[in-house]
Amino acid sequence: MKRLTLAAVFCLCAVMLACDDQAAKPFEWKIDTPAPAPAPPPPARDFSFKGNTLEMTLEQFRANPSNVAPIPVDTILSGTEQTEQRFTPLCSDHATWDGEPKAMPGELICFTGTPTANVQSLVVDRRQADHVWYRFYGGRLHEIDIAWFDASDFDGLSLAFETKLGVGDSSHNTYYQNGFGAHWAGKQEIWTSGTQGIILSQGAGMGPGQDSARRTLTIEFMDAAIQQQIVNDALARMKPPF
Repeated sequence: MKRLTLAAVFCLCAVMLACDDQAAKPFEWKIDTPAPAPAPPPPARDFSFKGNTLEMTLEQFRANPSNVAPIPVDTILSGTEQTEQRFTPLCSDHATWDGEPKAMPGELICFTGTPTANVQSLVVDRRQADHVWYRFYGGRLHEIDIAWFDASDFDGLSLAFETKLGVGDSSHNTYYQNGFGAHWAGKQEIWTSGTQGIILSQGAGMGPGQDSARRTLTIEFMDAAIQQQIVNDALARMKPPF
């Protein structure tokens, strides 16, 4: 029988101690927990009006069925005034209708209805506006101007927008004063999504002595990216050609 050397004995003892040490430790399960998935981005707010969305093309706008309706138009042919039937949307690059804003260079302004034709195109939450103007620049819709409503309609319209879009991202008052020193406030609420926004403004119609000017409430849909391009183009036109 072979004798164990002293070195072999030390090695054997070390192995036995290591085994005893491992046996003394309880077994631990190791489970790799994956990192939580990032939260999905919030859904984009629906800033459409009558199926019309900011940044849509003029061709898409004209193809929207809610924008198309017959409308009588007075024309003068050979010195004789006549009434012709045309179809909305009607568009112009200059002022041709009562109260229409003046188009900026490169801009086209369209309407889809009047108080007597395609009236539904003027209705917001059962309230009828006096007009709705769609403003295009570079062939894309950059602004929708909806006016006028009674100033007292603010809370009802605010609730309608909040039901669709949630509470506005900001709200504040605009303050007014008349010639007699009376002070009052008009409410404003703003919704935003990316570069787009909706502004609901009560205007000055809630003040004392405003009975003849109560329809001051407006709604504006705006795209800041296209409007910045309008500003940039206007500044470029102002630069001297050298």
